[in-house]
Amino acid sequence: MDNVISFFETFTLKEIIITVIGILVSWMVSRYFFYKKKPSKIEDTKRFKETDFGNNRNITKEHDPIDLKSKYFGTWTIYGNGTVKDNTNYITWIRAPWGTIWNGSEFIGDPNQLTWTEASDLFGKGIYVKNPFPTLTLEQRPTIFKKNYTLGNCKVSFANAETWRLPTAAEADTLKFFVPDHLDIDEYKRHQEEAKTLKAQLFPFLTTLSKQSNKYYRLWTADLADLQYAWSFQETTLDDTKMDTPCLVLLVKNN
Repeated sequence: MDNVISFFETFTLKEIIITVIGILVSWMVSRYFFYKKKPSKIEDTKRFKETDFGNNRNITKEHDPIDLKSKYFGTWTIYGNGTVKDNTNYITWIRAPWGTIWNGSEFIGDPNQLTWTEASDLFGKGIYVKNPFPTLTLEQRPTIFKKNYTLGNCKVSFANAETWRLPTAAEADTLKFFVPDHLDIDEYKRHQEEAKTLKAQLFPFLTTLSKQSNKYYRLWTADLADLQYAWSFQETTLDDTKMDTPCLVLLVKNN
């Protein structure tokens, strides 16, 4: 111990300070290079411009497609690969938000939230749709992929397809399962109950998420509503939402 003390006594205060600073700098540099924080999924996606839903993204659960025919809300087909087809509007949805992992039978994990600018840059940008958003009948809802839609710069691989994109506001509106106000009370309740049951069958992850968080989830659409607002879907309605609001992303493709 005396030898150690004698050793340090040979240094001036200035030399000790320089030595300590050198040690601290070396530690910080080594920590940066060897203990660098792992990039988030969003950072990786922006960097590599491709993403998926895990290593099992192309695995199909072994069961025949399930056809659901709603009295009020069209016909749907649930597939074992994590997708559901809307046969009325000719589009197919991934059944859980981006950021989750498909394990071959269900979606697990936590979805990622993005600002609208992040979501539209990655997954597609639509057009300006004037506020308020028009109420569409079942006959008006089918939408064709717009020529003026700008594809995102990120390739999404899932269920043996790479054409997944952010839905337009009109496409998101198809998930609203609109119940007309002019119905009598009993018919109105039947519509509401069927809408609730159908949503739980089609998108069980979102239903569970809503129950767990005890609040509405928001899903971005590709369309603008105003200078600083874009359309988002909130379980039962479309809403103009500030672009910097963190929202989930549910992806769609044309059949």
